[in-house]
Amino acid sequence: MKYTNSSCIKRTEAVEIIAERLCSSDETKRQAKDRVNHRIRTAIDKGKLIQSQDGCFLFNDLAIWARFEWPHSFNDWLISATAESEARVTTYATADAVILPGSLESCHEVIRNMHETITILEKKLEAANFQIEQLLPGANQWRELQRRNKANAIKSRK
Repeated sequence: MKYTNSSCIKRTEAVEIIAERLCSSDETKRQAKDRVNHRIRTAIDKGKLIQSQDGCFLFNDLAIWARFEWPHSFNDWLISATAESEARVTTYATADAVILPGSLESCHEVIRNMHETITILEKKLEAANFQIEQLLPGANQWRELQRRNKANAIKSRK
C-alpha cells in the first residue's frame, strides 16, 4: 500500500480504495462506490470520521474507521494511535485495537453516551422481561397440549 498513517487522502480516493476491497460479485463497482460514499457521508455527519477543511482524511483516521466498519476486510491496514488521531477519533474497538478519546471532554462525552446506551438497554430488557411474563402462561399451555396430543397419537397406534 502506498499510504502512510499521515497521508492525506481525498474523499473520492478514499471511496475508491475502500470500494475496491468491498465490491462483491453481485454488485457493480459503481454500486460499491455509492454504498461506501454513503457510509463515509454518514460517518462524517455522526462525527465518527473527520474530514479536514480541504476535504481530506488522514489515512490513519480512515483506516481506524474502515477497520471498525468492516473488521475482516481491512485487518492489513496498520493504524497508529498517535495523540493527533486520538484527539480526532471517538471510541473505536476492534479485535485488534482500542483507541481512547484524547481529551477529558471527549471522555465525558463517551461516558454520557455509554450511560444513555445502558439506560436504553435496561428499558428494553425490562420490556422484554414483561413480554416474557405475559407470554409464558400461554406458551406453557401450548407445550402441555402438544405433549398430550403426542401421547394420544402414540396410544391410538398401539
